[in-house]
Amino acid sequence: MLGRNVAAVHGSFQPHPLIGVALLSILNLDDGSVLAVPSVSYSAGNEMTLSGGLFLGIGSEGSLPQPPTSEYGSVPTTLYLSLSAFF
Repeated sequence: MLGRNVAAVHGSFQPHPLIGVALLSILNLDDGSVLAVPSVSYSAGNEMTLSGGLFLGIGSEGSLPQPPTSEYGSVPTTLYLSLSAFF
């Protein structure tokens, strides 16, 4: 069963007052697969933040029609961008 024994670690760092860097790692303790989510954020003003990152699945992918052999190995690499504005 997938998702039964999972651990997560999150860390962040602010190398500049306007820039933040973070890494979220979710590890399946049963199959050793990892979902790594590095991200960067930029404060574009008092009311606006631009952020982006990747979802990286690491582990064995398996193949159809068989069920997946790891929880995060078949997760495709996905890029995301976000703009938040407050007023």
